[in-house]
Amino acid sequence: MVVVDAANCVVVQGITISEPPLLTISADSTPVNCATNALGTMDVTVNGGTGPYSYVWQPTNEITDSIAGLDVGVYSVTVTDANGCQIGATGTIDIINSLPINLIPQDTMINPETSFIANVYGGTIYDWSPVDGLSCTDCPNPVVAPDSTITYYVQVADNNGCQGEDSMVVTVKLLCGEFFVPTIFSPNGTGPKENNALKVFGKAVCVKDFGFVVYDRWGQKVFESTNINAEWDGFYKGRPAQEGNYVYDLNVQLYDDTILHKSGSLTLVR
Repeated sequence: MVVVDAANCVVVQGITISEPPLLTISADSTPVNCATNALGTMDVTVNGGTGPYSYVWQPTNEITDSIAGLDVGVYSVTVTDANGCQIGATGTIDIINSLPINLIPQDTMINPETSFIANVYGGTIYDWSPVDGLSCTDCPNPVVAPDSTITYYVQVADNNGCQGEDSMVVTVKLLCGEFFVPTIFSPNGTGPKENNALKVFGKAVCVKDFGFVVYDRWGQKVFESTNINAEWDGFYKGRPAQEGNYVYDLNVQLYDDTILHKSGSLTLVR
C-alpha cells in the first residue's frame, strides 16, 4: 500500500492477507441392527476453516456434531465456521441382520376340530400363510384351527423394514378307530365280496408299519402280509386251504408310534 500526503511525502506499507485452511468434512454412520434393535447413528468430523463450528441436521434439526437413535433414511448436515463458510455432508442409514422372531407354540399336535391361539413376538407387520384354518393373516395372534396337518409360515417386518420369519407345524391327530379282523370268511367266489377273502379292516393312512400272519391249527404259516390292503384268498401253496380253524397275529405301528397288537382265531368255510 502507498500513501502520499499534500507535501508529496510517500509512505509504502506492505499488508499480508492470509486465508484459513480449506474447510473439509467427513461423515461416519452405523446402520440399524435388526438383531439387537439398535438404531442408527451419524457423526461428522470437520477440519479447516475457522472455529468454532455450528451444525444443523436435517430432518432432525439437531445442532451437534453427532446424532443417534436414527431410523432408516437419508440424513444431511450443514456446518458453518466462524467466518460464515459452509460445508455439508449426506449419509444413508441402512439395516443389517434379521429381525428376531419368537413364535409360540412351536410345532404342536392337536385333536381334530379343536383350535388354539398362536402368538408371534417381534415386529409390527405380519403375513401368515397359508390361509387355511387361520382367523387372520395380518395379526400377531391368529386362532389356528386346521382340518389336517399343515405347516404355517409367518413373515414379520417392523417400521424400519427389518424382516424375519418363523414356521410352525401343526399336526392334526388322525381318528384311526379300530382295526378289525373277521372271525370267519368263505373264499368260494359266492356271496358278498368282502367274505371271499380275509383282510384286516382299518385306516391305511394311520399305519406306519404293519404285520399280519395267519397260522393253521398245526402252527404252519399259511399267509403273511406287511400291507394292510393285502388279502388272503384262502389258498396255500397254490391249492385251496382246508376248512377249519386258524389263528392270526396282528401287529400295527400307528402314525404316532403307538403299537397295536391283536391275536385271535378265525374260521375258513367253503
